[in-house]
Amino acid sequence: MRKLIFVISFQIVFFSLAAGVSPGEEKKVKDVRGLTAITVEKGTLAFSPKIILVKPGTAITFANQDDREHFLMLSSATSSQTAMEEEPPLNEPLPPGAKITHKITHIGIYPYFCGIHNQMWGMVMVDNNVGSGK
Repeated sequence: MRKLIFVISFQIVFFSLAAGVSPGEEKKVKDVRGLTAITVEKGTLAFSPKIILVKPGTAITFANQDDREHFLMLSSATSSQTAMEEEPPLNEPLPPGAKITHKITHIGIYPYFCGIHNQMWGMVMVDNNVGSGK
């Protein structure tokens, strides 16, 4: 029992520190509903925001503001055969200054990442019940 309490306490402290939040401190969470642009800012080697929530039919724009080449890979984590057939995976080079716009029409979770830099990842969550975060 004592070991279980230690493990749970360690996880709480670890995730609080990892998030840059002290125990008991509130941190505002960015509203990611309805955002349609995902960027790679110069020198970050990260997509921002990592997660967005949109309605079906939304066009998402991926923009590379970095001075390095990236390779965008986006796939569907849905079990719908129709969705997988109608929305094949996206595998596109994303050179510096480039933008790629991709429309997602089916409900599901669409993970994306950079095929060159494995620490760059995120997901687009698509659902009918997404309100605007704007």
